[in-house]
Amino acid sequence: MKLFILITGFGEILIGLVFLLKPSLLPHLKKASNVALTTARMYGAAAISIGTFAGMVGMHFELVELHRPFLIVFLVFHVMVALSIIISNFAGEKADSKIAILHAVLAVITAYFLF
Repeated sequence: MKLFILITGFGEILIGLVFLLKPSLLPHLKKASNVALTTARMYGAAAISIGTFAGMVGMHFELVELHRPFLIVFLVFHVMVALSIIISNFAGEKADSKIAILHAVLAVITAYFLF
């Protein structure tokens, strides 16, 4: 579980930095509107926050009382990101389903460690 938390936390920080600092580097945001870029930056901020929480839990893994709250927050984050992409697709908005699948898989792994 510790390795999962650290690796995914590091990944969230990395992708969060891209979304926050230069979202237009991502292929699907190259020609995005200012509103879409601002929304992407907000996602980046959230991802960095989640990644930071993961890093703190990983560095202080011996504090078992941190595990459950982190896993709950991580589960909610991944479920909501996957759900938002699914909703966008049903609304006729172009959204990358692979991102929803990735977050759904991370949610399942997180649920495994939580329950």
